[in-house]
Formats: sequence, C-alpha cells, structure tokens
Amino acid sequence: MNAFILAGGLATRLRPITNDIPKALVPVLGKPFLYYQLEFLKSQNVKKVVLLIGYQADKIVQEFGDGKKLGLMIEYQVESTPLGTGGALIKARHLLEENTLILNGDTYFEFDLQKLVYFHQEKKSEFTLGVVTKKNAGQDYGAISLDSKGRVLSFSEKTENGQFLSAGCYVVSKKLMDQYTSAEGPISLEHHLIPSWLEQRSAIFGFEFQGNQTFYDVGTPERLKVFEEYLNKKKSYAH
Repeated sequence: MNAFILAGGLATRLRPITNDIPKALVPVLGKPFLYYQLEFLKSQNVKKVVLLIGYQADKIVQEFGDGKKLGLMIEYQVESTPLGTGGALIKARHLLEENTLILNGDTYFEFDLQKLVYFHQEKKSEFTLGVVTKKNAGQDYGAISLDSKGRVLSFSEKTENGQFLSAGCYVVSKKLMDQYTSAEGPISLEHHLIPSWLEQRSAIFGFEFQGNQTFYDVGTPERLKVFEEYLNKKKSYAH
C-alpha cells in the first residue's frame, strides 16, 4: 500500500506554535506529530508515503528525508502557492497508484486501513471515505449520510447534519483524478471535489470503522493537548 498525506496547510489555528514550524512538525512528547502518523502507516504495511506539502516545506524535508530511518520510502510534492487539499491532490495525481490511501495531515487514529482498501475494491468505489459513528463533536467534522450499501448520500463539511463523521482518511481511484488536467487552487477536497463528485453521481462510498472509534486531530492547542494525554496513557499501559 502507498499513502499520501495532505500536509500543506498554514495551521493558523495553532499559532503561535506554528509561527516558525509547519503543523507536521508540531512537537508532541518530544517528537513531530507527523512522526506518529508515519509510524502508524508503517504498522499498516504501507511502504511508500508521498507528503503533499507547502508551508515551510523545507523543514519537513530536512526532518524526514527519504524516510529510510523510519523504514519507509518518502517522496515529496511541494506546492509553491497554496492549492488547498483538493488542489494538492490534483497536482500529485501522476503519483497515484490504482487505489491510494489519502490521510489528512492533522489527524491520528489507529484503524485497520487494509479493511478500508478492501471495501473500496469490493464496491468498485471511485472514492471511499473512512467514517465513524457520530458522537457529540459539534460542527468541526464532515457530516456524512450513507445508504444501506454504504454509498454516500450527502456530505456536509462542518455541519451537524448526517449520521457519520469523516475520519480524515480516504481511498481514491486513479481514474477519478485523471479527469483533471491542472491544479488551479485553492481547491478544497471537502468543499469542492467531494460535492462535485456526488453531483456527477460518481461511485462514492463510506466505510464505517468498527470498534474503538477514537480519533484525534491537532488542529487547535486544546486538541493537541488531548492527543498528548492519549499518548501518555498509551505509554503507561505499555509499562
């Protein structure tokens, strides 16, 4: 499996922490946040990761290099001007495999990604969203409604509608991205591409992660602290 990580944002909500570093390098218990994502992907048998980066990209490249220290192959797609999550994905479409994992650069979870990929292939889906059952998370996550077969009926970014929440991970088929010829940003995956695919009646599905549905993002200082608390608990259980 190969994976893309969308890590090009300006991280304005994390300032002043991100005044001098990109969100991917925000320290969490002495290690960059991106380190935890990469370690998890490695545990899921991901061999190659493409980092879609922009803001202070050179610092990310300097930190992780070619990925050999982590036992991964890391490549970079750098945007010179902000393209948004969708624009970055369009620009990197030539690097996509037939079915490629896409992760948001500020989200952490420990779901079985292989099951997500199997579901995507079984449904002959063009784009599949990993979803979790909606809990009291307010308006900060994409709200999704599915039919009985898992097909996405609606996707509303940051509203309270819908029975599921986006977990910030996806599988995309290369042919879906091949329809685009240029990336003129900023284009949002959540606000522009997914809604347009639904209008086109593309095969868009949602896969519900079962069991422990906890996931974290580090989009704000408060959420960063929650993730640190989780890691501390995990560390204490290990001992």
